[in-house]
Amino acid sequence: MSLFRMDISPTLLELQPGASAQLQVSVTNFSQIVDEFEIGLVSTAPGISAVPQRLPLLDDGRSGSATLVVAVTAGHGAPPAGQTVIGVRVHSLSDPSVSQVEEVRLTVGSAGTSQLSVEPKVVRGGGSARLQLIVTNNRNSAHPVGFSGEDTERLVRFSFEPQVVTVPPWSQQATTVTVRARRPLTGADVGRQLTFRAEGGPEPLTDSASFIQSARVHPTVPRVIGAVIALAVIAGSVLLAAFLTRDDDDNTTVAGGQTTPPVTESVPEVAVETVSVPPVAGLSEVDAASALTAVGLSSGSVIQTNHESVPNGVVIDAVPPPGTVLDPGTEVALLVSTGPQPPPTVPVPDLAELDEDAAVDALGSACDPEPCFAASVARDFSDDVVDGVVLRQEPSAGAAAEIGSQVTVIISLGPEETEPEGTAATPFVGMWTNEDLNTGGNTRFEIGEVDGMVAVHAFGKCHPTDCDWETELGTVSGSTASLVWDQGFVVRQMEMELLDETRMKVTTSHQYTDSRPDRFDEAFFLRTG
Repeated sequence: MSLFRMDISPTLLELQPGASAQLQVSVTNFSQIVDEFEIGLVSTAPGISAVPQRLPLLDDGRSGSATLVVAVTAGHGAPPAGQTVIGVRVHSLSDPSVSQVEEVRLTVGSAGTSQLSVEPKVVRGGGSARLQLIVTNNRNSAHPVGFSGEDTERLVRFSFEPQVVTVPPWSQQATTVTVRARRPLTGADVGRQLTFRAEGGPEPLTDSASFIQSARVHPTVPRVIGAVIALAVIAGSVLLAAFLTRDDDDNTTVAGGQTTPPVTESVPEVAVETVSVPPVAGLSEVDAASALTAVGLSSGSVIQTNHESVPNGVVIDAVPPPGTVLDPGTEVALLVSTGPQPPPTVPVPDLAELDEDAAVDALGSACDPEPCFAASVARDFSDDVVDGVVLRQEPSAGAAAEIGSQVTVIISLGPEETEPEGTAATPFVGMWTNEDLNTGGNTRFEIGEVDGMVAVHAFGKCHPTDCDWETELGTVSGSTASLVWDQGFVVRQMEMELLDETRMKVTTSHQYTDSRPDRFDEAFFLRTG
């Protein structure tokens, strides 16, 4: 028998970082001493806290309650998003080793912001240049992101390495992007406005940059060439004679006084073919990969996420999105559905030792809003559980079940048949009262029989009413019955010896599990019913 009982309501909490909720904790004292109790949290994740509460003095059999406020830290100290278990501990102040811990399931919501930044904001180059995309995750949850880019003229090609990154909470991840576009042959520098996206997290992120391309031929070159031609005309006769008689590395004199001009090899710019990301939404992962391969692209990372309307295994979108122009062979990530978000679950409460009405109430109030579970009541015979008390439950206590689902409660009908009379336990059956009215130990016994064993319902001396030790079974040998009371803090081995039909001697050995010394006592009881 426990020294006290604790009850917690609710046993399921959902909190956003920065929020708090109240737990109602009640304690019933079953010990034979007046005691104080303290309530607090144990084994909590970082960022979850509660100020310990103390109950006033409780007499034996009395109950008290307190409100424990559970708070979730906001900002960088917030606990990770998702479900965790916190322990609520109640311990005796007279004996701190006597304690009890119950679990409460806490779902922490995702909160915070993310940011995409491009470095540098302005990059200069010829046909290509490189930039860094940095995702800063100031959230308490990790999320994968895929990168894409576009320019207003749709002339720039983008290559990302890597294409997809997963950003842990409160951290940064970066990718390198190479941008390519055909350079102008002549003229002034060309500025191309680039927009970058990071998608796959709680919200799409964007940032922009400028790609400044220089021309292949500098603007001053044509003017220099014109001046050279003018000087050549003015000094033509002199230069002609000199060129005709000179064996130059750049010109070759041939018969008839003609010369072959130097051969200048012109290398035209080769246009790189590009491909567009095809539409893949609604395809299976395999078919989407085939569609990418068919146009010359490569299937890259797979980002899985819940979706309310897209079935499990079906592609939601591509990253970069369909229509994006890429170089052949570029990897494209697929955003694949894992189906709808599974419904929330709640631990099924423990209904043991409750009667039918209390069990139905406990199921209905197991979470907020009520009713939490629907009760289906069945009945069965039991030799061990008394009539009207929960015999078993389906699902079992602690199992995770959907809110609103049905829990079957089997109520005991007691023994199926009346126990036969005349067993060895029969002489003990009846009401017995301690001869010593001032005793500090057991005051009375109510003895029955189950399968030839004594069923002893014992009561101990307490104030203002006797303590209920509940019922324990014992064996019978001749005129002696033996049984053991394991009450956690003490194990009591008891022998009942019938002296005659109206008088019984009871000897008890007390073996304490705490620091108190063991002891032995003897008492005499009279049959009173």
